[in-house]
Amino acid sequence: MKTHDQRVALLYVIADAIAESVQYNRQPTRPWIEEVCACFSETASEREETHDNKGDKREKHDNEEDLVNALAKAVQLMLAKLKMTCKDSNLLQLTDTRLGPQASASARLWTWQSCAEYGYWQVAYKDSVRSHLIDLDWHMRMCNALFPLPSGSKFSTDVVAETNVWSGDKLVAGVGAATNIHFTNGENDPWAPLSVTEVSPVVVDRQGLSSFTIQDGSHCNDFYAYGRTEPVAVTEAKARIQNAIRGWLEDFRERREQQKRKVDPPLTKTFSATSVGGDSEL
Repeated sequence: MKTHDQRVALLYVIADAIAESVQYNRQPTRPWIEEVCACFSETASEREETHDNKGDKREKHDNEEDLVNALAKAVQLMLAKLKMTCKDSNLLQLTDTRLGPQASASARLWTWQSCAEYGYWQVAYKDSVRSHLIDLDWHMRMCNALFPLPSGSKFSTDVVAETNVWSGDKLVAGVGAATNIHFTNGENDPWAPLSVTEVSPVVVDRQGLSSFTIQDGSHCNDFYAYGRTEPVAVTEAKARIQNAIRGWLEDFRERREQQKRKVDPPLTKTFSATSVGGDSEL
C-alpha cells in the first residue's frame, strides 16, 4: 500500500465485508449474519478456555490480536461467499471500464450515482468496525479519482442538496411530487432507515405511493425470483410489487383511452334544412 488513500481503501474492504453479511443475509439459504458472528464468538470461547487453563489474565494486546484474527477470518469468509477477492472489492479498482463480467461493474454504477447525485456515504460511526479514516473527505477524493470531471472541476456534497430539491427531502418534504412508487425494505437492511418505510394515506390516494417492510428481511430480498424455501414475508413483498405494477399499467391504459376519446370524438352526421330540401321552401 503506497498511499494513504490506498490504505484507507483496504480498511473499507474489511468493513464492507462485515456489513455485507447483514446487508445480503437471506434466510434460509444465506445465514451470513450467524456465520460471521460465529467467527467472533468462537474466538471469544477460545479466549475463555485459555484463561481457565492458564489461570491468569491475558494482556490487552493479546485480546486485540484475537479480535484482529477473528475479523480476518470473517472477511475471508465473506469474500468467499461473494466469490470475490480483496482486489475486486477495492474501490480503487472501479477505474476499470472494460465491458465484461468483472465484479466491479455494478459497483462502479452505484458509486457514480453516489458521487453525482445523492451521497449515501458509509462513513465511520463512533467505535464501529469502520475506520474513522473512512470519512466524507476520503469519499470525495475517491469520486474525483474514479470519475475525473472536465476543466478541473471537482465533486462536492452540493449535489445531494440538488437531488433533494428534485426528488423531495425524506425528512422535510416527504416524497416530493413523485408518483407511482412502491417502496420495499427489509427489516434488517442497514439501508432501510434511509428509505421510505411509511406513506401517509393522503399521499397514497394523491400520488399512488405505497410501502412494505419485509419482516426479518435484508437488502434486495424482493429482487430474486420466487423460491420454494423463501419466507412468507418475501413472497408477500413480491406479490405486492406485482399488484402495484399491474395497477399502474391498468390506470395508464384507462387514462390513455380517455385521452383518445377526447382527441378523436366519434363522427356524427349533421344535416341542415337546406341540405335536405335544397333551395325549395317547405
